[in-house]
Amino acid sequence: MRLDNPPTLASELMSLPVTSWKRFARQLHDGRIEQICILSDVERMTCEAEELNQLISEGADALSAKSKKERFDEQGWDSLKASPFYKVLLSVKSIDDFFESRRKAGQVRESKSPHSAPTFCVKKPQGGWRIVHAYNKLNDATVPAQTPIPRKDVIIDSMTSSTIFSTLDLRDGFYQILMRESDIPLTAVSTPSGMLWEWLVMPQGLKNAPATFNRCVTHLLRSVRDFAPSYFDDVFSHSRAVNGRSDVEMHIEHLRKLFKLMRKHKLYANLKKCIFGATEIPVLGCLAGKNGVRPDPGKELWQFLGLATYLCKYVSNYAGKIRPLSQLLKKEAAWEWTADCQQTFEAVKQGLTEAPILAVADQDRPFHVVEYKPGRLNVVADALSRRPDYAVQEADANAVGVVRTTTPSSSLLDDVKAASASCADAKQLLEYFSTPSDKSRQKLAKHLRARVHRYRVHNGLLLYSAVDDNADRIVVPDDHELKLKITYEYHDAPTSGHPGREKTYLLLTRDFYWSHQYKW
Repeated sequence: MRLDNPPTLASELMSLPVTSWKRFARQLHDGRIEQICILSDVERMTCEAEELNQLISEGADALSAKSKKERFDEQGWDSLKASPFYKVLLSVKSIDDFFESRRKAGQVRESKSPHSAPTFCVKKPQGGWRIVHAYNKLNDATVPAQTPIPRKDVIIDSMTSSTIFSTLDLRDGFYQILMRESDIPLTAVSTPSGMLWEWLVMPQGLKNAPATFNRCVTHLLRSVRDFAPSYFDDVFSHSRAVNGRSDVEMHIEHLRKLFKLMRKHKLYANLKKCIFGATEIPVLGCLAGKNGVRPDPGKELWQFLGLATYLCKYVSNYAGKIRPLSQLLKKEAAWEWTADCQQTFEAVKQGLTEAPILAVADQDRPFHVVEYKPGRLNVVADALSRRPDYAVQEADANAVGVVRTTTPSSSLLDDVKAASASCADAKQLLEYFSTPSDKSRQKLAKHLRARVHRYRVHNGLLLYSAVDDNADRIVVPDDHELKLKITYEYHDAPTSGHPGREKTYLLLTRDFYWSHQYKW
């Protein structure tokens, strides 16, 4: 697409065709984009973006996914090993796939080392597993490196009076450092499938790994530190107009010098996380721009909620009160400080300033500890927990056969009924139970026909009986918003105590059922 007269009005900009980021990055890398127009909310950029685009294309080899092959000494360790963890058996395939991909990349090799450290997995918020090595004993025997950490205030002060900024994120930072040949056997890790691997590059989890990588980057980029300071795997480039040369011209010259050094020392950056030619960039929790430095609103909110959560026992229904603020911290959420957020912020502050005085436990008096025991394990019921005034009543055969301390609200049940009317599976089952017959059963979908004996209808609600306990649960249609509402009610309710994932799942499965409930 070629524009002889670039648009200047907002209405004209909104009418331009839209492309995806993947397509844009691919076309940029292939050289099919001739010109880039960078827009700023504060003011229109005054520079020609063609030169910057050309520079990025020239430095494409420094913005790739390759690994650096550089030799840096590490401290030697004693011979130590540890047994693998039991929980990794749940994720054997993920661990094997991880090491196979690293083997193909030339970063690990099979080992015969007498040393080993266990490998385990941590669940990522977005799904999948993060592979972690427990070098605990190895780190205990390591002499700590004395490399100083770059100071945040020094980096920010160096950006004074700069007007144009770029930031580069080095890809797979630790994996760009080669291990010393004699120390490679010490990095051996065991997997639950019986394999023993050793790292040819510096793995994550070593005590001196951050200091070594920081020392490497600082040493290699020391000649450009005046306009491109680094902080571990982040490099911040900043420029301003000097001696009649515009800020863009100076910035392109600075980036060209930086790319030259990265190319020389085989340092590679992640293009998707890089920012070029901006008037403001994120720097270590702050936003640095030509108008100065200001705190990042998201980081400030994290700090406030961290303090408030530490004192949450003094605020009644704390989890329910901070929900609007917690929504802002989600990765995909747009930052918009609404009146509801301000009201929540003031309510939490007031709750902390007017906190009640909590009684301190008297250690000289006896303590009564109430231990929770699941109902399915409590074969002999505790007589003291029963009300003495219960009259013997005849049980209703059609009633839901689960006794609960808390029941779903009537409004929630109405929402379930309304959603069932628009759900294809629920409609089929409701129609079948209205006039059950072999003919109507054959009309059901195959996956419903096989389990129709586990369903029944009570008061307009579709109930499902699980295999293990035969307890009836309310069937929730495939409605994302409704499932989210039910989860919030059971997780954030004052009587729930803000439980974790497992306890929230147990609370939900007492009353409700839907497919893949645990994974959801």
